[in-house]
Amino acid sequence: MKRAIATALLLVGLGVGPSWAEPDLRIQYPNGIPRVEIVGDFRNSRYTVWRAGGPEGQFTNLTSTEALCTADCYVDDFTAVGGHTYWYRFDLALPEGGRVSFGPYQATISPYLARSLSASVSPNPGRGPATVVLFAAGFPGGSVHTDAAVFDLQGRRLATIHRGPLATGATRFRWNGRTDDGRELSSGLYLLRVVTADGRHLVARVARMR
Repeated sequence: MKRAIATALLLVGLGVGPSWAEPDLRIQYPNGIPRVEIVGDFRNSRYTVWRAGGPEGQFTNLTSTEALCTADCYVDDFTAVGGHTYWYRFDLALPEGGRVSFGPYQATISPYLARSLSASVSPNPGRGPATVVLFAAGFPGGSVHTDAAVFDLQGRRLATIHRGPLATGATRFRWNGRTDDGRELSSGLYLLRVVTADGRHLVARVARMR
């Protein structure tokens, strides 16, 4: 409450209109990456976003430089972990001059919407060639060594989808629907297992038809 009052007094002193009152915090999950933003029209402001693991913890800068706000001010938090609670602070340099700080806001990252690793097969169920999409969270331009393969229910490796560096973000692979030795898979249920060198892993079901 004291922080909100102090912010309001500062805004009044700067001659800033009511649209600049303490904004709400919103978290969205485009492509499974937590996007933390303050809601409001802050266009032409420059801002930095900070994150701490506790209300009195040390804040880390999530924006390497001051970013230009075109409407909502936001940051994609590539290292946030689903189920964890963080505190976020937004520091703005206002276009009219002066600076203001919003937060810290307490926010819990959804363990269901934040994805550090995901995989999908289309069509599924299907037969013949298929598209496999692998998604790895992380800073843009990064990569992680990944092994993705189709196994039968007895744990036998049948088809390698990808083995090697996987770029962060979504990557599409074309699978011919066959085993590594060229055999067509029989109808049934299989498992797509994806494992990364940094310890992430998942298993997705794959249904094949003749």
